[in-house]
Amino acid sequence: MLAFLAFVLKISTAFSQISPQALNDLQTKYPELTSAYAGKFQNLTVEYIVAIDLSGSMMRMIPGSNTTYMDGVKAGLIQFLQAIPDNSKISIIGFGSSVRWVQIPIAVTPDSRSQIASTINGMNANESATDLKGAVNYLIE
Repeated sequence: MLAFLAFVLKISTAFSQISPQALNDLQTKYPELTSAYAGKFQNLTVEYIVAIDLSGSMMRMIPGSNTTYMDGVKAGLIQFLQAIPDNSKISIIGFGSSVRWVQIPIAVTPDSRSQIASTINGMNANESATDLKGAVNYLIE
């Protein structure tokens, strides 16, 4: 399930910033479009939606490590939280026996980062099932 989390994060971060080279390519291919919107490309706000497996299997140890999968996910998600730009939004969906919000959409600010990190650290992987299909449907909706 760690791979699923990484997949969700990778998709989200791909749209959060545009490199100078990518902006140059857009200006070359679409000069009218970029002249009208170029300033907005550098200041995109993004909403990150992360789905976390909260089933008991996440309490297994990562092979060759003294860390559980859940602790690895928490550490990675907090590192990600510290790296995303202010004024973005983040939502966390937990799935196990049920699918639900762990963190409702919230703007990332210097003040909210500690509250979001606390929510992440408070997640427990102790559920008896893994409703991956439910999580995917929840994300789509």
